Amino acid sequence: MRCQLFPVSLKYPPMNPIAPFHPHLPRRTMLQAGSLGLLGLGINHVSALRAADHKVIAPGGGSATSVIFIFLSGGLTQHDSFDPKPNAPVEIRGPFRPIATNVPGIQYCELLPRIAGIADKLAVVRSLFTNNNIHGGSGYWVLTGRQLIAGDGENPRPDDWPYMGSIVKLLKPSDRLPALTSVTLPEIFIGNGGNIEAGQFGGFLGSQWNPEIIRCNPADRSYRLSGEYESQIPRSQFQQRIDLLQQLSSPGRVAAGSVAAQSFGALQQQAFDLLGSSAARRAFALEEEAPETRDRYGRQHWGQSVLLARRLVEAGVRF
Repeated sequence: MRCQLFPVSLKYPPMNPIAPFHPHLPRRTMLQAGSLGLLGLGINHVSALRAADHKVIAPGGGSATSVIFIFLSGGLTQHDSFDPKPNAPVEIRGPFRPIATNVPGIQYCELLPRIAGIADKLAVVRSLFTNNNIHGGSGYWVLTGRQLIAGDGENPRPDDWPYMGSIVKLLKPSDRLPALTSVTLPEIFIGNGGNIEAGQFGGFLGSQWNPEIIRCNPADRSYRLSGEYESQIPRSQFQQRIDLLQQLSSPGRVAAGSVAAQSFGALQQQAFDLLGSSAARRAFALEEEAPETRDRYGRQHWGQSVLLARRLVEAGVRF
């Protein structure tokens, strides 16, 4: 099975042109908010965000350079994981017992005994809620930091708030793998009706800030990155093909400097960078991991996907 880059072509419903965003936030409020949701400002505010004063970061904090964000779409309830409800009625608390962790007074579900042993190294937030039982709408809030104003999140729109990974791609591109700053794998967030849920893309920032969506099953024996630069093609020949394509691309087809032209050019360059990157190929090469390491993660879709995420972060992926 090949690991495929998943091109997303969203057909938006007819709407008025996107109005510019002009939130009047004092600089101090923006810096102290500490919320990724506040980073979803209009593109005209990007320079202000980049110039934010780093001195507001607490001493010893802010050292993380990458994030592995595990989004369990509709799975693993809080009382079956990090927030058991031992005093709730049985129909609410479920069949599993709470167990003690290595932090006095904090209990986890009995299904997580090894995680309970490192509870002192975790920051568990039990107070998050959305008041929205629809996966699309609540997922939008979690993925963007913004509440969906209307609808259920089933229809991505060009004026959506940008996904957290898109903001990272814009403000903190990878130094080592720019084409893979933000990656979504092993699949995209799909609704029960088979629709692509909103909140996973660049939104009003533009499609060039979408994450790289890679659909794959890393546990499959025939797994490999589809479309990767084939070693039998000399690098000089590969570069010649790129040069020829650029020569054939007529600037007159799309108005120079237009949003469409810039978006297409950025996406095309990202594809070239990925196809020709030996570092990217190595990151996806799970066969380089020791068999015992792969066994520890679990030889199934979930476990190997987490292992792949770790390898991508080690290679330079930000989010």
